[in-house]
Amino acid sequence: MAYITVNPKVLEWARSEAQMSQGEAADALGISSEALASYEMGTQKPTLGVLREMATRYRLPVATLAMPEAFPSAKMPKDFRTVDGRQAQISPQTAFAIREARRLQDEMEELLREDEDLAVRYSAPDIGADIRPAELAMRERSRLEVGVDTQLTWRSDAEALARWRSRIESLGIFVYIIEMPVEDCRGFSLWEGRNPVIVISKDEEVDGAKIFTLLHEYCHILRNEPGLSNLNRENRTERYCNEFAAHFLMPDAALRRVLQLPEKPEPVEWTMADIRAAARSLHISQQALALRLEEAGYAKEGFFEYVKSQQRKRERKEAKKPQRGAPPPYLITLKELGAHYAGNVLIAYERGSLNDLEAFRMLDLAPKHFGKLRERIGARVAAHAANRNIL
Repeated sequence: MAYITVNPKVLEWARSEAQMSQGEAADALGISSEALASYEMGTQKPTLGVLREMATRYRLPVATLAMPEAFPSAKMPKDFRTVDGRQAQISPQTAFAIREARRLQDEMEELLREDEDLAVRYSAPDIGADIRPAELAMRERSRLEVGVDTQLTWRSDAEALARWRSRIESLGIFVYIIEMPVEDCRGFSLWEGRNPVIVISKDEEVDGAKIFTLLHEYCHILRNEPGLSNLNRENRTERYCNEFAAHFLMPDAALRRVLQLPEKPEPVEWTMADIRAAARSLHISQQALALRLEEAGYAKEGFFEYVKSQQRKRERKEAKKPQRGAPPPYLITLKELGAHYAGNVLIAYERGSLNDLEAFRMLDLAPKHFGKLRERIGARVAAHAANRNIL
């Protein structure tokens, strides 16, 4: 049995970067805590098999674990999450999502340095320190030029998500959808380069909820307060961003278009059919609509919790239904990386700035699918290119 000589500090660093305790990592690796401790102290050398298992569990290349020295520890984003009034822990899955978002953005930053004319520079608006969430929401809706009439013409929540995402990406913000548990983190935002990044949990099954998270994180960027979110109501910043997203997606004018609101705020006995129909029209989650109505005085106290309980029952029923087959790989790429990121890579590839392997690595998509991806986002890619005269 061959043993591999490695720097034990690198093994300890790799586990720490995965946000795993020694006990958690040992369980994941199928070894004892004592055995893992011996590897990290250097009193025992790991086999190649153990090293490969570590690489899998820590989501790092085997070569990284064989480095002579560890990289500096990555700084975690500011954490706005609370669970039962206390700050949450970062799970390994969320740590992996943060690492993946940074990798994607590092590769895009490198591409934009080489192809400067692809870049869309984000320019932060001056919003003022005392602006209320509702006022900021109305200002931003006007800036993004999406009226209530337009919002109501969208045919599905999936289309609405794509439309809002496209408008936000047009400002120079990259939006990624990456797997991480929603009970841990619904989304986060980063601003570590010239272009901000918004990440939404792929595990959020409802597109309407993804839309709310998108606008919540957009507010974090507007306020120059990026970080980890679970949309809680205890943290002041999270509460502000929740109110912004609610007023942005559900302005009074939109609510009056889809619900028979009284002239002055007073509780109404809404049925679940009312809430489902209105949420479907506005392309938002039923919970978000219930909370907006309750906080605006159009629903009695506790209505949000009631709707949430009803949705949980419905979700349990939906989970029992047979699942559809997986979509084509190019659609998965487009959904996860967005048209802004994928479009930049395709333009650079078609211009010869990226070869097959480089484009494959950035898109995690085989070149044989590039044509289908190009067709799917062709109009947006062409417009992006034409505006910069680069094709």
